Amino acid sequence: MLTFADTPTIRNAILKRLDRERGIKVCDMPVEAWPDCIKVGILALLDDTLLVKSRFDLPLEFENAHLQNEIDEIAEQYKVARADYWLKGRSLKVPEQKLRGTGLRGRWVKHA
Repeated sequence: MLTFADTPTIRNAILKRLDRERGIKVCDMPVEAWPDCIKVGILALLDDTLLVKSRFDLPLEFENAHLQNEIDEIAEQYKVARADYWLKGRSLKVPEQKLRGTGLRGRWVKHA
């Protein structure tokens, strides 16, 4: 089981997975311990033009598979955000997009 004490593992898993995706540069990864969960945020730059913000919650104790699933969902949303940005002709006034999240706590039961 992983916990907040494994923050370096969380950050490494994020970087390892997102580095495989084309055009993603991770700018910041805040990881915070709350009384009932661990909050993880990712601020990334896609194709050096689109700033994307995403976040997910982890239980206080979690398996590596849970973490990997959350990161995979973020990576898939980055692909959608990139396609949407380019399909709109890069017409966003501020090239910034918040992703819809990963279900946050709704998927914890799957990993319990």
